[in-house]
Amino acid sequence: AAHVRDLRNRLEEQLEQIEGAYVVGKAAPRVPGISNVCFEGLDHQVLIPLLDARGVCASAGSACSAGAVKTSHVLRAMGVSESLAKGAVRFSFSVDTTQEDGDAAAAAMHEIAVSLKR
Repeated sequence: AAHVRDLRNRLEEQLEQIEGAYVVGKAAPRVPGISNVCFEGLDHQVLIPLLDARGVCASAGSACSAGAVKTSHVLRAMGVSESLAKGAVRFSFSVDTTQEDGDAAAAAMHEIAVSLKR
């Protein structure tokens, strides 16, 4: 648990450097191996395939809503605006995830965000 929590926290710190990034539930008790980050002005339907093309496995919304096109009703119930929820990306970690994996995911997300915000 400590390993995946540390990886999650490191990734979130890196992603928070992206303008408009918002870590959902950061101050609340959370499952250590899951991070949900919203990116203002970006769309998860664009982000997920671009991350996948760079070798990063990520999803939009919760695991139980995989494949859904709508924004997460859970995020909306938590008070996340529709426009911010539209850019929600879920990153998951396991005991097999390395620090290099997390750093690569952060670097890919930075690259994508910069290219889409031009």
